[in-house]
Amino acid sequence: MFFRSGAAIALGKIGDKSAVEPLIHTIKDKSFVVQENAVFALGEIGDKRAIEPIMQIVNMQPIGIIDIKTETTGEGLAGSILQDMLRKDKHIRKMILAAKKALDKIKQK
Repeated sequence: MFFRSGAAIALGKIGDKSAVEPLIHTIKDKSFVVQENAVFALGEIGDKRAIEPIMQIVNMQPIGIIDIKTETTGEGLAGSILQDMLRKDKHIRKMILAAKKALDKIKQK
């Protein structure tokens, strides 16, 4: 994960447009951190090919349970499932914010 994440950041800083297609595929990585860094890198590169894939992230819907307090999730399988949903919801919200920032950067270039 750390290698892929660092590679995405480096590609964004280099700004080489040949990295756009691989980074677009990387926004579907299994690691939330890698996904977020790929979106950041696409914004840094500023290539218009990234607009549509980034818009798909902007249009994602959070699960809608972020306001539930962690301590109310309980023990056992139900608590574990709810904890996982809370983590995913938080990630989706972070990805939407990162995607909006990336789109702003692309539009400025």
